[in-house]
Amino acid sequence: NALYGGTDPADNSGTMKYVRIEFAGVPLTPDNEINGLTFGGVGSGTTIDYIQVYRSGDDSYEWFGGTVGCKHLMAIGGLDDDFDTDFGFAGKLQFCVGQRYPTIADVSGSNGFESDNDGSGSDKTPKTTAIFSNMTMIGPWAGGSGVKNVNANYQHAAQIRRNSALSTFNSVFVGYTDGIYFDDGTVATPKATSINYVQGRLVFKNNVVGYIKNATNDVKGQNKADYETTLRASNTFNTMIGTDLFIAPTKLATGFADAGVPNFLPVTGSLAASGALFTDAKIANDAFFEKVNYRGAFGTTDWTAGWSSFDPQVLSYDKPGAVK
Repeated sequence: NALYGGTDPADNSGTMKYVRIEFAGVPLTPDNEINGLTFGGVGSGTTIDYIQVYRSGDDSYEWFGGTVGCKHLMAIGGLDDDFDTDFGFAGKLQFCVGQRYPTIADVSGSNGFESDNDGSGSDKTPKTTAIFSNMTMIGPWAGGSGVKNVNANYQHAAQIRRNSALSTFNSVFVGYTDGIYFDDGTVATPKATSINYVQGRLVFKNNVVGYIKNATNDVKGQNKADYETTLRASNTFNTMIGTDLFIAPTKLATGFADAGVPNFLPVTGSLAASGALFTDAKIANDAFFEKVNYRGAFGTTDWTAGWSSFDPQVLSYDKPGAVK
């Protein structure tokens, strides 16, 4: 156990750039896990850029409070959630990609995003108000309904729950069992999560939600009648699979079906290749967010090239100089 946090939102905890974290993370006991990369109260003076978490044994990334901004994060083949935010995290993410292996998911239920204010859905502040933009989220069903042996523990593209007010812009989700879930199941104030959306604290705007296995759950929630019409009008929901949007988003490591090197760049004419908007008040004047034209994490440049590895289990870690 250790203490974390403080009173300086601009705290500088240092710099991490061009780092690969491979085969880390483990669920020690229920609700007591070690993630691929965990942030505890990390401030906005910290630099986090170009990080790959590969095959984490729990969440790939999790933030507990803090204000840190992160760019160019990769969550590849994790067990539980790709990007998990809790306890008042108020930071920012841009240009991040999550890719799931169809056969690998956690018994707790695996999501692309999972976000809580806290474990009880209380009204405590600071509230979880993180802002994500330009996320590419490739779920286990991204190859379409014919994908075989998809783990039954897969859940949602995004489960925003327990009074979280996480906002998401200009992002692409494709191939999850269920879609966008504003979850009011555990909240101190009735309907707290969906009210965050209705009242504008939680914004989900200008995103693309492609193929969802359970089509009737592409929008999900105990109170979805309160927000479904608005949510659909401010985003694009369709049945496109991964290759309708990206060049080769479902290629996996050696030993898995469809082995090869993934390519997350948009195909010609893709909905992801254009259409980004940065007009919402949450991001319009925020210098952290690069005002690009494309939706998702990639335009015409593959920023994963040259430093990441999508097949590290075949690398010769026991030979000096062999792993790059």
